[in-house]
Amino acid sequence: MCIFSILDGAILTSSQETPFGVYENFCGHFKAAQDLAVQKAAELNKLDHPLNKAGLGAFLIKPPQRICKYPLLLDQILKATDSADPRVPDLEIGITTASRINNRVNDAIGRVDMQVIVDDLKERVEDWKGHEVAHFGDLLLNGQFTVVKGDAKGDSEREVCTGILV
Repeated sequence: MCIFSILDGAILTSSQETPFGVYENFCGHFKAAQDLAVQKAAELNKLDHPLNKAGLGAFLIKPPQRICKYPLLLDQILKATDSADPRVPDLEIGITTASRINNRVNDAIGRVDMQVIVDDLKERVEDWKGHEVAHFGDLLLNGQFTVVKGDAKGDSEREVCTGILV
């Protein structure tokens, strides 16, 4: 019996990639949804809903966990498949497609995380010295960087945007 007898016709192809875009938005905003669920837990627990029994947190984490497992699952199937099997190229395409989807999900999470940092920065800085944050571009880097000014050297927090170093 071939391992494909269970999965026959179910290999992920690049033509099936678009519907997985919903994972980008869901996973990108997962932390905010989870924080909101924790914040509203007392109100939500009063509702008569099956999710209260199953646990909303467990329900919310399923899509991010699932999307990460697809390339791993397909890779394991490939390893267990005879190299002469004519469906090996389909599995390889499936692995590439699933990995590409994962990369886009990770990029979406990164964009949301960077936007949270920009929003926090807008709140913390009182005087932008005539600069408009909207013109800075996307935030690319955030963290502690060594800044050299003349002969003086010092560590300070910096944010790097496409248009400016803050």
